[in-house]
Amino acid sequence: MIASTSNLENALLPFAFQKKEVIRLLLIALFTRGHLLLEDLPGVGKTTLSKAFAKAIGRNFSRIQGTSDTLPQDIVGGEIFDPHTHTFSLRKGPLFAEVVLIDEINRMHPKTQSAFLEAMEERQISIGGKAYPLPKIHLVIATQNPIEYDGTYNLPEAQRDRFLFSMAIGIPPEEIQKKIFCNPLDSDVIKNLGTLSSFISSEEILEIQENILHIHCDPDIAQKYILFAEWTRNPHVFRYGLSLRSISLLSLAIRANAFLEGRDFVIPEDGKDLIIPFCQHRIENINESISTVQMHQSILEKFKELFG
Repeated sequence: MIASTSNLENALLPFAFQKKEVIRLLLIALFTRGHLLLEDLPGVGKTTLSKAFAKAIGRNFSRIQGTSDTLPQDIVGGEIFDPHTHTFSLRKGPLFAEVVLIDEINRMHPKTQSAFLEAMEERQISIGGKAYPLPKIHLVIATQNPIEYDGTYNLPEAQRDRFLFSMAIGIPPEEIQKKIFCNPLDSDVIKNLGTLSSFISSEEILEIQENILHIHCDPDIAQKYILFAEWTRNPHVFRYGLSLRSISLLSLAIRANAFLEGRDFVIPEDGKDLIIPFCQHRIENINESISTVQMHQSILEKFKELFG
């Protein structure tokens, strides 16, 4: 299974502009049954990366474009009445796919945004008073533009907390930009997407998800993460900190990183590269004059203080 995940990481690197950290976060989200929030500018390859990821793990894919008039039933589906049989039949919405990309989730009305909550937390969708289970492998990837606010609705704290990580793909190096400029319709990314095949089976994914639950975490390491969580709850510094749900998700994330590193136990370094994408959409400084960069620096300093 380690060989499968290594091959998977390597195959996806071109779609993340050779940024290994982006692929690592995607895999951790998949293996912990988590979800991902991509906060980045339009046109940096978020949709292409999501399609490539779905193909590389052999899962079906759907894309939902967020607009102000998108309704909950457009996402979850509904029951359709057949006048001939006088019965209702279920029409499943795009949220029933195994990998779901929600483009510009913050352009949806809050009522529509809330349609994702049950699916992301309980892995089921209620329609007409009945609960329908989602696929065993189910990953939601949502995007939003971090600098455009006209006609948008901020995600509530409870919904942001359901995303395991928040991250950006970013602009690729100049060398890759030059290739795209010189061959806009024949870039390596476009060619690779057409030939990409599955590198891991559903059985392997489910087995990895189960194995991660049994990765050992030393009580001393666990205690330091609890101290870190308590630090984020200081009401004089942060508006809100890590929730109980967050602690559980962080525990799974560092275990998944240990697994991807080929270990059956956690070490302090497992959380080093995860702590910013895990925390940045969950905590907010009271002092608005403190920049995002400064907040990230304070998180890293606290992490270093606890783990050395």
